[in-house]
Amino acid sequence: MTGKNKNPKNTTRRKSGRVRIEDVARLAGVGAMTVSRAINNPQAVSDAKRKAIEAAILETGYVPNLMAGSLASNRSKIIAVLAPLIKTSTFSDILQGMSDTLEDEGYQLLIGSTSYSIEREERLVRAFLSRRADGIVLTGFAHTQNTRKMLEGADVAVVETLELTDAPIDMAVGCSTFRAAADMARHMADKGYRKIGLITPPKAFDARVDPRLKGFVEGLKEAGLPGIEGRQVEAGELSIDAGGRALEQLLAQHPETQAVFCSADMFAIGATLACSRNDWAVPQRVAIAGFGDTDIASQLHPSLTTIRLKGYEIGSTIANLFLRKLSGEDIAQSVWDVGYELIQRESV
Repeated sequence: MTGKNKNPKNTTRRKSGRVRIEDVARLAGVGAMTVSRAINNPQAVSDAKRKAIEAAILETGYVPNLMAGSLASNRSKIIAVLAPLIKTSTFSDILQGMSDTLEDEGYQLLIGSTSYSIEREERLVRAFLSRRADGIVLTGFAHTQNTRKMLEGADVAVVETLELTDAPIDMAVGCSTFRAAADMARHMADKGYRKIGLITPPKAFDARVDPRLKGFVEGLKEAGLPGIEGRQVEAGELSIDAGGRALEQLLAQHPETQAVFCSADMFAIGATLACSRNDWAVPQRVAIAGFGDTDIASQLHPSLTTIRLKGYEIGSTIANLFLRKLSGEDIAQSVWDVGYELIQRESV
């Protein structure tokens, strides 16, 4: 055997150097400016030339330098989205609604997870602004002072989402989770439950869920009930397992509890599974309600009563506001309430 290359004519080997716009122009038989025009303003180029350019782009594998174009247009075509947790179904729906609306307009999403930390949110905002994002979506309205200063001083459109505020940085799209939770409290009271408990997230997440917890307690008062009377357990983490452990702890400490409102569906799912393990009938032994209407909520046995947030509608509304504002339209309205639904199922 020799050390010679047995396949010296390797035609699939990657070529060295970046494919340039001049390479596309040469292959298509047009000038580089025509290629640029076809990419950025296709209707300004004849069909024959545009098809030749598209064929040359496919053959060469050319990828346009959009950052160079953004320097000229002062638009990056990037919308940054800061989510507390990307894996939740509500935020997946928001992202899908945004993507479906923005894609045809040439905008792309840049996504970051804050893990419910306003300090991490600040770092992400700084990073996304340095990448010239045209718009930024924040979750909730609790931010550091530095985050507010950066966004108020930047020439970008900003939307705060999910929970509404009367004084947004720029715009707000979502619903009143306070009113949604209050409606759930009244619904549970109407069903005859009097001794109702709460399963809440760790204290580090209080700012995000505080409106719904306060709303639930207010709803109990409006229904003529004294409140939760100490029947509240803090889950150790944001997980299904934590919801199950929290319910077991709540019933051990307060066996009189007839019903439980969970501040997130993942806690309610865990609580329902814990009832199954312990042979506690739902809703006969304890009724369970959640918040969010995740995909599995309707498939549980019994199916979960919960609050449905209109994630896809929120996302498409956000996207359309960005398109309007980035086109130069002066938008007088600053708050958009898309509403919510109380979904009555078998668990209450």
